[in-house]
Amino acid sequence: MTKTMGEIENTNSKYTTKKAIAEAEKKVEKSLVKPNETGLGGLGKATEAIKNLEDLKSKKIRTWEGSDPKTRLEVKASANITENQNVEFRLRDWKGLTHRNNKNDKVDEYYLQHTYNFGKLGDSKVDFALESRFQVEKADEKFIRERFNFDFAEYLFNNDYVKTTAAVLAPEFKYAWTHSDNHTETYGLYADYQADIIGGVTFEAEFEDLFAHSRENVADGKDKKGNKGDLEFTLNRPTTLYAAGKHKVVFEPKLQYATSWAYNKKTIENEVAGITRTNGKKEKWGNYTAKFEPIVKYSYQATEYVKLMANVGAEYKNRNDARHSASHWRWQPYAELGMRVNF
Repeated sequence: MTKTMGEIENTNSKYTTKKAIAEAEKKVEKSLVKPNETGLGGLGKATEAIKNLEDLKSKKIRTWEGSDPKTRLEVKASANITENQNVEFRLRDWKGLTHRNNKNDKVDEYYLQHTYNFGKLGDSKVDFALESRFQVEKADEKFIRERFNFDFAEYLFNNDYVKTTAAVLAPEFKYAWTHSDNHTETYGLYADYQADIIGGVTFEAEFEDLFAHSRENVADGKDKKGNKGDLEFTLNRPTTLYAAGKHKVVFEPKLQYATSWAYNKKTIENEVAGITRTNGKKEKWGNYTAKFEPIVKYSYQATEYVKLMANVGAEYKNRNDARHSASHWRWQPYAELGMRVNF
C-alpha cells in the first residue's frame, strides 16, 4: 500500500504550482456557473476566487510541493465474527505541524469492510471471497464497492525460484459520490499477483483497475465515460538485522512504480484517464510515481497479546509526478510508532 502524503498551499510563498493554479481555475468556473450550489457564496466569493487565481498566476511556478511536516494517526481493527467472516475498520487522520498546514480538523479517511470467505469452489483449488467496502475520503468523497475475489495461487508457480502466494482476479462494482450531485459508476476487473522469488525478494503486481469502465454523472453537464486501467509494481527484500528474545529489527528496501492509462481516445478527452499535453497532444499513459523507500522496523513483544512497534524510513520520490516532468526527486523522512493488541 502506498502512503498518502498530504499537500498544502502556502499563501505567503512567492512560489506556486501548476496543480494549485488548475484547482483555482476550477473554483472560478464553479463560482461563475452556479455559485450558490457550489457553496462559494455568490458574486462576492466569485470575485474572491478570481483574485486568488490572479495572485497565483503572478507567482513563480515550482515543480515540487516543498516541505510539509505532519503527523498521521491510524487506528485499525479487524475481527473474525464467524469462521468465514471478517470485519475490518481503519481510520486515518492527518494533522499539520506548522501554522500553515494545521487548519484541517476533520478525519481524512476511514473505511469499513466486510469479507465472507466461501473457501474452495467445488473440487477446484480456487478460493472465493466476497468483499464489501464503504469508504470516506476527505469528508466529502465516498464510495461503496463490491469485489468478488477468485484466488488462483495454487495453480501457478511453486518451485525453488518462484513461489506464488496470491493470484487474485476480481470482478467489481464501485459507486462513488461527492457532496454535490455528481456520482461515478465503475465496472471493472481487479488483479493482484504476489510471489516470493529467489534471494528472499518479494514481488507484487497490483492492478487496481486491470480494466474498468467508468461513467461519471455530472450534475451540470454531459456524462463522462471512459475505459481505464492502473497498476502498481512493488519489489522488497526484508532482512532480519537482529532478533533476540522479544526484540526484532528488520530492514526493508522497497522499490515501487505506479501509473495509469486510458484504453481509448474518448477516455482522454473526457479526462477519465490519460493526459493532454500543453501542445494539445493526447497520450494514453497517465502520470506516474516512482520511489525508493528504505525502512527499519523494530518490534517488541511486550506480552502474549501486545506488540509494540517503531519504524524509521524515508521515501525518495518524484514529487512532481507529471509524465514529462518527473525529474524532481526529494527525500521525505518519516517515523512511526504503533501498538498491536490481539484478543
